[in-house]
Amino acid sequence: MDEYEKYLAACEEIKGENSLLLAEFGRQMQSEGLAPKTIAKHLSNMTFYLNHFLLYEAPLKAQQGVEKVDEFLGNWFIPKALWASKTAIRDYIAVLGRFYTFLHAKGLVSTAALRDLKAEIKRNRQEWLDAPGRFEEPNIDF
Repeated sequence: MDEYEKYLAACEEIKGENSLLLAEFGRQMQSEGLAPKTIAKHLSNMTFYLNHFLLYEAPLKAQQGVEKVDEFLGNWFIPKALWASKTAIRDYIAVLGRFYTFLHAKGLVSTAALRDLKAEIKRNRQEWLDAPGRFEEPNIDF
């Protein structure tokens, strides 16, 4: 098996794990009384984050994504996703915090990692929200 085939096999295994996590995450949001439309949007956003962004360069598990949020919202999302907007970024900020809190409760993310994520969200939120407008400026080099 060559390196690319190993990468693809690892990605497929991780996608299977992600599917189970997302199903459980969806059930939790449902038990919390979130609207079906909100749950569907959150699951769609997390599927994109887990199965596209985290697998883009190397097969990373959901737990490892807790340290990649700034890279995603600060650099990757806007040029890769045509639907990138302030609203989409707000949605991602909400669901990423919720999802990693869920993983923390399952014992898959440490208290320190969750605390760091929440601090990073607080620190970089406005910069991430301002990024779509800056990306359209021709003199800005991301």
